[in-house]
Amino acid sequence: MDETRDRDPQKCRSELAALRAENLMLRELFLVNARSRQQVSALRNQLDEIRGSRAWKLVRKARRVVRHARRMASAVNRRLDSLRRVGAPVSPVPAVESTPASGPCDVWIRPHGEGSPVGSGRSFEPKVSVIVPNYNYAPYLEERLRSIFGQSYLPYEILFLDNASTDASVDLARRLGEESPVPFRLVVNETNNGSTFRQWLRGLDLTEGELVWIAESDDTCRPELLERLVAEFRDPDVMLAYCQSSMIGHDGRRYAEDYLFATEDLAPTRWRSGYVAPGAEEIEVALSQRNTIPNASAVVFRRPDVLEEREDLERLRLGGDWLFYVMRIRRGKIAFAPESLNAHRYHERTVRHAFERSVLLFEEQLAVKARIFESVSVSPSAISGSMARSLVEYIDRLGEMVPRPAMTEHPPLAAAIGRLRAAFSERLDAVRDMRVLLIVSGLTDEPATRAMIELANGLAGRSSVFVANALPGVLDPRILARIDDRVVWIEGTPGIQPWTWDGDPRVDPSAVEALSPRRTEVFRELAAFHRIDVVHSSGAWADRLVAAAALPAEMQRFTDALGIASSHRDVERIIAAYEAAVIGARASVRAPHLRASLALAPAFVASEQRP
Repeated sequence: MDETRDRDPQKCRSELAALRAENLMLRELFLVNARSRQQVSALRNQLDEIRGSRAWKLVRKARRVVRHARRMASAVNRRLDSLRRVGAPVSPVPAVESTPASGPCDVWIRPHGEGSPVGSGRSFEPKVSVIVPNYNYAPYLEERLRSIFGQSYLPYEILFLDNASTDASVDLARRLGEESPVPFRLVVNETNNGSTFRQWLRGLDLTEGELVWIAESDDTCRPELLERLVAEFRDPDVMLAYCQSSMIGHDGRRYAEDYLFATEDLAPTRWRSGYVAPGAEEIEVALSQRNTIPNASAVVFRRPDVLEEREDLERLRLGGDWLFYVMRIRRGKIAFAPESLNAHRYHERTVRHAFERSVLLFEEQLAVKARIFESVSVSPSAISGSMARSLVEYIDRLGEMVPRPAMTEHPPLAAAIGRLRAAFSERLDAVRDMRVLLIVSGLTDEPATRAMIELANGLAGRSSVFVANALPGVLDPRILARIDDRVVWIEGTPGIQPWTWDGDPRVDPSAVEALSPRRTEVFRELAAFHRIDVVHSSGAWADRLVAAAALPAEMQRFTDALGIASSHRDVERIIAAYEAAVIGARASVRAPHLRASLALAPAFVASEQRP
């Protein structure tokens, strides 16, 4: 009997149904395959059209050129590495004066997702954007970029921002960007925008990291710089962290291991160890006096939400970094690492070097100080000391200018001087519009000095009172502690400064140096800046300082204060004598014949105090 006839009909029907379902599936797959073949055929036709176009031929040619350039670059790098290994001297790549072939561009050499750093497993790992502003620094670019690539804490991204260089900078950046371990973006300006700080602003607009490192293209650094500074931002109040810098020349020769020589006159021990400090303290002690952060490449800062100083930065040529630092820390903290992890290259092509002896340097310096004092609460003594430092720099740097006008009378500086005077006046708390300068011959526990201190304390709040120490090397801290906080030290402090003498005339016969021409000029200019009305000196050295400074005749002169400030009544009498002398001097400008009768007050005070 046939085997198929003996099979179960129900089982046969099930198998037939399964075969029909499989057949339907195969038919659907066949249709899908046919449609796919049609699409592939259409794509191939389009690709053939593209390949036949001129644009495709140019792309293929460009790819061949790039592959050849990469092979040549690799061969050169291998040769340089072999020379370095055997100790042969290798000079920086020379600059080639030519217009960059690419012109303006904005291209990711290594886009995000390609070369992005893999997480290191650190518990604290904020994203760091590195901005490399450049203009014609091709000889230093390889060292600069490799020092960034070799960081133990890899950044999130690198932005190479070229300001229309005319050397080989762009070509070098393209080649080196291929070796970057992190995303690398190349942006070339169509024209030079004329400002380093406009480049900073553009870099901030084009990057997105939580922290920012502006690595100047002619500097270099050690591999642990980022790791050391980023750790400081674990404190959410830290707005800026920086490290010590060494100074190197154009050929890499090390000129100085650190910049302590530029800061120790402000605070001899402050920068010898690491610290985290409130921004207000750092500004009062350091940044109100000068820019104590010598190089932007040593700084990492928290990305600001708002840049209140944007307009200032677009205008400034030299002092924008100083203002930028102050504005970052004024409501937060600053951290300092004492290790010299950054190498600042100082050479004749730096922007600052070009303006070292230019009035523009002082115009910008004073404008930046004015902006700082308008934005941050700084003590009157700190403002006055800051002015003294600007005066010293003006005298030293422009000493060869003939004739050299007084800084307070130099027309290009008038606007900034006016802003500084206004900022200073806002800090004063006095009932009378009269400014009195008291001068002592050292801060000692002697009757004449005690009397002058009592007078200064009595005048505080009634008038604007300034004090100067003719002998800064003679200073008793116990006497200093007795002086009212409202008293302004006209030189910023009663102690030793770079323009003052550090000796004691009681043991050193060379005390004549206390009246050096530089100090007397600074003293005279400070009195003019503050528009002092009355000058009251006590002791031989104080009298000599006043005489040597040759103060203007309109500043009324009083001498010797022994015994005249023993009571509140005596202070009121002295103020009355001051006011009579000032009113007389002002009136005599309008009516000279009144000078003789109204000039008796100074003689009256001098006679009242004699034993």
